[in-house]
Amino acid sequence: MSTEQAATTFVRTFGKSFLNTAKENFVQQFTGWNQEGMFCRFMKGFGLYGQAKEHYDIWTDDEKSTWEKIQASGMPLILDVFAAKGATTVCFPAGTKVHTQWGLADIEKLEIGVPVLTYNEETGRQEYKQVKKVMRRMTRRMCAMELSNGTTLEVTPEHRFFSNGEWVPIEELDVNDTLQLKDNSIVVIDNKIIFPTFVEVYNLEIENNENYYVTEEGVLVHNGYKKGSTPIKENEVTTYQDFFDRSVVGNGLEGHEVLQNSWLKKHGVISGPRLAEEASKNNPVIALPHDVHVSVNQAQRGLDVTSQTALENINSNIKILKEQGIPQGTLDTIKEQAIKHVKDLGI
Repeated sequence: MSTEQAATTFVRTFGKSFLNTAKENFVQQFTGWNQEGMFCRFMKGFGLYGQAKEHYDIWTDDEKSTWEKIQASGMPLILDVFAAKGATTVCFPAGTKVHTQWGLADIEKLEIGVPVLTYNEETGRQEYKQVKKVMRRMTRRMCAMELSNGTTLEVTPEHRFFSNGEWVPIEELDVNDTLQLKDNSIVVIDNKIIFPTFVEVYNLEIENNENYYVTEEGVLVHNGYKKGSTPIKENEVTTYQDFFDRSVVGNGLEGHEVLQNSWLKKHGVISGPRLAEEASKNNPVIALPHDVHVSVNQAQRGLDVTSQTALENINSNIKILKEQGIPQGTLDTIKEQAIKHVKDLGI
């Protein structure tokens, strides 16, 4: 069976759900690709340019329908869209060097109990702390960076790096922003791009300090949620930023907004990724198990966010959550917070 035949069979089976997922999660990954001129050589160095450019050409062809674009992209697109639902999002690819007590080691070869170099934020000193768990998954997008010291690095876009004294997701950092190195010096981001892919990636659970150093030069990175915070719980209501900060690796919980992110985009309130703008970061969410979130998203797709007011969008999504058995008290809480968020935004 050819990739186009496989894609056709798959789409016939999953129908509209897949089409919507593809448009929402895949097409948007190419935002900004027209600015890739300076990245041609950089992307070729990673062996990514041809693959990404091929998909970009397909998905920017105005003469093709969404169905035809999926057929042209084939099975790689299917895998890309449905990779690693509900899994941790902060990871590095195989071959990423990690600083251990015995020298550099590939992240995928580390085992429980290996002492890795970490940074104690309270004392400002470096300490060796043991690996508690090595996690692996597949990802559907990566961030490639070129640093001022000549280092090239790949990581999932949500992974947080230590920049100017705080932990910041790499997708929110820009060219000329700085990262902290093992010797406490800084390095500058010279080039950065986020691209679609399908690759196995790894992350480490570290005792106490929850961070480690990667690459030969030792770039300081976090391994999970904010130090000292309480892990997010099922059906907890909070902001998207807080949900992101407190999400625990592998817990299977996903943040869901009742004032949809797509509504905010359609009405011009936001234009970038969720963590790039205050309107998205402060948007109330409820922590749902993956299977419940999938069902809720399927029901959401019948809503016309273009014609709805903000309050209508909130009420529609509250109704969907109620049908999924979410407790009334929880629904009242997130509705109240969502309405307050709308008033704060002046919309």
